[in-house]
Amino acid sequence: MIKKYSKPTPPVFNERTLDWILKATQKQKILCDNLIGSSKEISCCPVCHSIDIKIFHKVFSFAYFICESCNHLFLKDIPDDNALQKLYSGETDQNV
Repeated sequence: MIKKYSKPTPPVFNERTLDWILKATQKQKILCDNLIGSSKEISCCPVCHSIDIKIFHKVFSFAYFICESCNHLFLKDIPDDNALQKLYSGETDQNV
């Protein structure tokens, strides 16, 4: 007898087709591009303040760095408070 170990899949996942994923990715890229120029660059780990950091991965226009001292993963260019407020309040055009 084979036992199944899983949770039920929410119905919303059935709607996530390849076309849906491509459109969602395009919308996220546009939102990220709109944040360029409204960010502040940090030069050390925000957790332990070590300058021993290296690039981990780049997603669209944002570079993620990893701290070699504490393994914290973080954005090097942090969107400023005004840009974050617009993004999370829905003021940015998310229906692009």
